Amino acid sequence: SASSNGITVTDQQVITIVSPIPFDSTRIIWPRDTIVNNICDVQDLHPDNLLFGTDRPRIDNGTCELLGISITEERLFDPVRGGDACFKLFRTWSVIDWCDTDTITYLPARWDSTQLLSVVDTEAPDIMCPDTEVYNSFDANCNPVPISLSVSASGGCTPDSELFWTWIIDLNSDGTIDTTGLGNTVSAAYVPGLHQITWYAEDLCGNVSDPCEQNFEITNEKAAPAICLDHVVTDLVLMDLDFDGTLDTEMVEIWVSDVVKIDSHSCGHELSYSFSQDTLDAVVRYNCDNIGFNEVKIWVTDLVNGAQSFCKTEIEVQDNNPIDICGGLIHNPDSDSDVSGLILTESGSQVAEASVKMLGSEIPNAMTDESGMYAFESMPIGGNYTVAPEKDINYINGVSTLDLVLIQKHILGLEILDSPYKILAADINNSNTVSAADIVQLRKLILGEIDEYSNNNSWRFIDEGHEFTQATNPWSSLIPETYDIVNFTENMEIDFVGVKIGDVSGNAKGTELVTAEARTSKEALRFIGTVSNTGLIQEVAFSSSDFTDVTGYQMTMEYDATKYELINVEGEVLNLTDENIGFRYADRGMVTTSWHSEEGVSASGDEVLFRASFRAKTNGLEEIEIASSSAITVQEAYVGGEVTDKVEIEMTNEISHAVMVLNQNEPNPWRERTILGFYLPESGKVTINLYDNTGRMIKNISDTYGSGHNEITISRDIINTPGIYLYEVAYKDQLEYKRMIVLD
Repeated sequence: SASSNGITVTDQQVITIVSPIPFDSTRIIWPRDTIVNNICDVQDLHPDNLLFGTDRPRIDNGTCELLGISITEERLFDPVRGGDACFKLFRTWSVIDWCDTDTITYLPARWDSTQLLSVVDTEAPDIMCPDTEVYNSFDANCNPVPISLSVSASGGCTPDSELFWTWIIDLNSDGTIDTTGLGNTVSAAYVPGLHQITWYAEDLCGNVSDPCEQNFEITNEKAAPAICLDHVVTDLVLMDLDFDGTLDTEMVEIWVSDVVKIDSHSCGHELSYSFSQDTLDAVVRYNCDNIGFNEVKIWVTDLVNGAQSFCKTEIEVQDNNPIDICGGLIHNPDSDSDVSGLILTESGSQVAEASVKMLGSEIPNAMTDESGMYAFESMPIGGNYTVAPEKDINYINGVSTLDLVLIQKHILGLEILDSPYKILAADINNSNTVSAADIVQLRKLILGEIDEYSNNNSWRFIDEGHEFTQATNPWSSLIPETYDIVNFTENMEIDFVGVKIGDVSGNAKGTELVTAEARTSKEALRFIGTVSNTGLIQEVAFSSSDFTDVTGYQMTMEYDATKYELINVEGEVLNLTDENIGFRYADRGMVTTSWHSEEGVSASGDEVLFRASFRAKTNGLEEIEIASSSAITVQEAYVGGEVTDKVEIEMTNEISHAVMVLNQNEPNPWRERTILGFYLPESGKVTINLYDNTGRMIKNISDTYGSGHNEITISRDIINTPGIYLYEVAYKDQLEYKRMIVLD
């Protein structure tokens, strides 16, 4: 206001409006915790999208109040398999009374409450189950065929890349579980047949898909080989066709089984044999017009895949009847003569079980006895015949890496084989020379990669009366492997020398169908296998303190193929390559090896001779064990000029574990019981929690375990309901978990 003297005076008045009734925080109705189904995006949890009572705080109308409501914090917890929700949102609500002051902070009065929003996704993944896949193979040995199977799924909140996949394979669809694994892709080799794989997909919320049962068929389309018998001889039979009591013709029926080797298909397919592509054409008939040689074609039909193949042979029709309707030799038992002989090796060992054919007659083959003798009795005189011995079994008999050493020295001119028979034995591929190609094929036989030679028999037989014109070149003149009899008139003795192909050391046994035993020294050749690891790769370095003047060795190395896969073998001191290793039975945990040198090799115990690398198929660093055996390639070594059949492997391990390693339970899936295995770097307390697929803990095991490998058995008295279960193992500050499948 202005005074009389013109001075203006001002003042400030504060008017405080106070509610007659203080605010009572119990009037706040906070939003309830709630479970929301099938929401994939957290943005869908905005209060405006939630039901009344779960959306936001509510306050009854008061008198003269100034209140504020807001969200002050949100914490999102990502999905955890086996939990009680797919994901959780903790939302903090705050209510501020602007008309009241906190006596401690001197800020407007505030009340907070945290609301839990649990999102549950009940929609299981939907697997897009593929149709039956068919893979065709033309492998002659019906070996497993590499294939690749994959599957995908859709639906639910979990991205496809984060789905947890398991699969079960039932080979031959016989209702048994043969193998299991993880992931939505399977790349492996399987034998021909109709198989089934069952896929399962689990999302982050614990929902498991319906099983996807996919069939996959592997067929073998390779035609079975047709193997004709060589030079089949038959005799016409006297017949009375008009039944008048007078023999009026000569004829004979030949069934296809008489002229072909009835074999089995490598895949077990049923086979049919016939004289034409018509499978019903199983017999031919011959008469007087067919006397002599008749060429025939034999067809083999695979009744599973329809493939056909054929071979050719000749059937010699003879007329040896006493009544000469057609004209031929006269059979007179009183004047018949015998043919006999002896078959020995060059060193004088008897060759038993050799089949001797008398071509040009209908007489059955003769077999040499334990003394190497054979005989054909009462042979019709006047005929022309050919004596042909054969023995084509047990190729590995007498064959070892020692033969590779001797053949190599012969090729290099260091030590020439001292007889033409040994040189013939060294000609593995029957090329009329001895070369590196023979060593390659012989090594494959020793390693078990092949069971027979590609162009040679197990034995060859040379007319005992043959004289080689050049001892170092047996092929300089024709080598008689049969004996021709022209105008047979009297008893004859025809002897042969047996040559075991591949055996230049003279170890083959002609009297037993077994491999000859090696000459044995007192000491074994012992390898030390030292293991080191990088991740899932375990490398074994082989050394030996016994490796002095060694010219060769061979053995079968055995390991657990269910846990380890052989990657490669590399030589260091030894010149060792893949050619020295047989991988044919690697899927069974057996790898063969054969190494040789024309000069003796020596190495100290701290030198690495060769290395082998393996990849672990299971989680964890389990210590690989490798043993030497004679399961396929017989143990044998050549040390200091002596031969020993003792080749040993002793394993040591340099693996060090700084942490606990949790292994996958075995077996998995399981019905009655399974074993949980884990490795501890040092003894300590371990806690094991077992959860079902809803996240409910059904078993707790807590105990102190020692350092090293430990095992716990889980049986149906703990888990009585089939399904997918999670097991969690805690050790110190380390927490590991895996899943198991329990079958009904």
